[in-house]
Amino acid sequence: MSDLWTGEKVRLRGIEPADWEGFRALALHTVDARNADVVEPPRSDESFRAWAAERAARTPNPSAYQLVIETRFEHAFVGAVSVGETDARAGRFRTGIEVTREHRRQGYAAEATELVLTY
Repeated sequence: MSDLWTGEKVRLRGIEPADWEGFRALALHTVDARNADVVEPPRSDESFRAWAAERAARTPNPSAYQLVIETRFEHAFVGAVSVGETDARAGRFRTGIEVTREHRRQGYAAEATELVLTY
């Protein structure tokens, strides 16, 4: 594959407005949210729609970004990966990854991580 954002199982892509439902699904699992960071109060569907639309309209920033992980052939929302706190001189960055419960243990997170590290 000649696209460094596409692996055998997944493709990493920018956030689209329609992705709001996938991000809402990730937020509904409060145990996962607590384990990863912090549980937020419940949000409206409209707030997820507005958030996704705002993210979709952003100009890409190579030092801090969030990408959707989708299955390569079905184009199903699998989760998201984020990169931030980059220090290009030292070659360091912070990353986070979320995968929906139904897509765990299928190699999607590992492949998404490999794609980000290749970049």
